[in-house]
Amino acid sequence: MTLAGLGPQLLPGAPAVPRVSMPRPSRRLRTSGVRTRSTERVLADVVAAATGSVVLVWPGWVAAVSATAVVLTVSLVIGWVALVASVGGYRDRLVDACRGETRTVLCAGVRLTVLAAAAAWFLLPTVPRPAVIGAVAMTVAVSTAHRLVVGATDRARQRTGRATSRVLVVGHDTAAQRLVRELSRNARGPVGVVGVCGPDPELIPVQAESLEVDGVIVLPCPHLTPAATRRLAWRLAEDDRHLLLSPGLTGVGVQRASVATLEELPLVHVRHTELTSVRRTVARWCGRVAAASALVLLSPLLLAVAVAIRWDSAGPAVFRQTRVGQHEVPFTMYKFRTMRTDAVQQRDDLADLNENDGVLFKMRQDPRITRLGRFLRRYSLDELPQLLNVARGDMALVGPRPPLPEEVAQYADDVHRRFAVAPGITGLWQVSGRSDLDWDESVRLDLSYVDNWSPLLDLKILLLTVSAVCGHRGAY
Repeated sequence: MTLAGLGPQLLPGAPAVPRVSMPRPSRRLRTSGVRTRSTERVLADVVAAATGSVVLVWPGWVAAVSATAVVLTVSLVIGWVALVASVGGYRDRLVDACRGETRTVLCAGVRLTVLAAAAAWFLLPTVPRPAVIGAVAMTVAVSTAHRLVVGATDRARQRTGRATSRVLVVGHDTAAQRLVRELSRNARGPVGVVGVCGPDPELIPVQAESLEVDGVIVLPCPHLTPAATRRLAWRLAEDDRHLLLSPGLTGVGVQRASVATLEELPLVHVRHTELTSVRRTVARWCGRVAAASALVLLSPLLLAVAVAIRWDSAGPAVFRQTRVGQHEVPFTMYKFRTMRTDAVQQRDDLADLNENDGVLFKMRQDPRITRLGRFLRRYSLDELPQLLNVARGDMALVGPRPPLPEEVAQYADDVHRRFAVAPGITGLWQVSGRSDLDWDESVRLDLSYVDNWSPLLDLKILLLTVSAVCGHRGAY
């Protein structure tokens, strides 16, 4: 996300926003851009439907030059565009555009499948069923591919700051600053905060017009009554600006939150964290089996590293240390030794050189690390013996960092939430910077993993771990 402070243009008493330049498109350019994007989607769906109709003609199931071919092609094109429009596929979206558009295409694809099956059964009995299935599949596939390509292109442009939507945050100082900090975690995301103002229903549209924003994010506030918020929505709609209402929640993944409507009252439903379930149990046992298999396959490498450690410096090859696991149960964690044997005793002498701002102890140039140990840490080879902990059930492949007992003694109450799941060899903390992260960010990532766990999240972290290890990010 990009932040841009507007100084004097902010309302008095509004939180300060860092100054970063962002382009200020005129309303004409913004609305023409929205129309262009919608036109592109319509044209892409027309091409998709036309491509699907080729499946009917090319194998010879329907004569290429015939009234039937023309009718089928025109019907498929019009029907597909109408179905995508009926599920909101051409609406402009301020956030989550790629996922939302892909979801609507797939939803429209289900409806197309039902209608095509009915048409093939009652109206086109002479057209082979494989032709109908192929036409539908090709149409949906081409439209979905277009949305995915556009989404990937937008994300690439966002990384260079060229595709960021400008937003105005509305709320009181503390709440607004908190929201700005949360949004600023993604420095090149789809949303850029260009201003913050107080909850004045009359001045919000003026500020939005002055800053030429694409949308307004409104935080809960007693000064904005339902009637005032409704009038604000009307005013913003006149200028083609989005209105987003933030419930003030943080750390809630997209799979846990949904909007429900009760008597025209929108409610955000937050599902409970999945701490015990069949999926959790299956994932845990799959991890144990995978760890045991990896131990067998990697045994030559493990033996070679152990011999090298014994050759490089005096002391055992494997370092054993007490860590705190799930439900705060202590266990013995295994790692290849990367430090001198008196490293624990020397830690107190090096306390003043700690580069971490929390309870962790980290040094980029730790004098206790051996020559071979630095190489092992660089490629995370020192953590391979933890596969034994995973096979035994003390740890998981993915999870929060396993802490030391003395670190746990300094935890705030909320941090103990990390112990609701088993610690892991890798986790969000490792793929997001490892030792480069400060304490608060490490805790936030661990708690986010605990509360928003899913098998796909584990798979994503495992894949990102390979990239993090190969890139040596935060490894020291």
